[in-house]
Amino acid sequence: MAGLTARLERLERRAAELAAAAAPLPSASAPFARQYRDDPVAFVHDCIVWPEGQGPTAYQDEILAELPRRKRVAARGPHGLGKTALEAWVCLWFALTREADGTDWKCPTTASA
Repeated sequence: MAGLTARLERLERRAAELAAAAAPLPSASAPFARQYRDDPVAFVHDCIVWPEGQGPTAYQDEILAELPRRKRVAARGPHGLGKTALEAWVCLWFALTREADGTDWKCPTTASA
């Protein structure tokens, strides 16, 4: 029984060591998170590499700017307008800025078909 107790104590110490190693460290990406957390427009313009002369349209910037204030935005329009691209940019912005500051996050998405 003493051997079992000693083994259990070693396992508990090892579990504590592993838990301490998994604890979040101060993030080098914290400045990134602070800069872009509430500014999806700047994120899309600064963090996505655009071909010369291309980038988000004015209406896409307008929708992006509403997100931090309203939390939910609906966009309705014809095929080819850029709604799916906009959704992808929003998912990237949300995931990267929340992950960078250590926030537990989820980003639900929907499909049109």
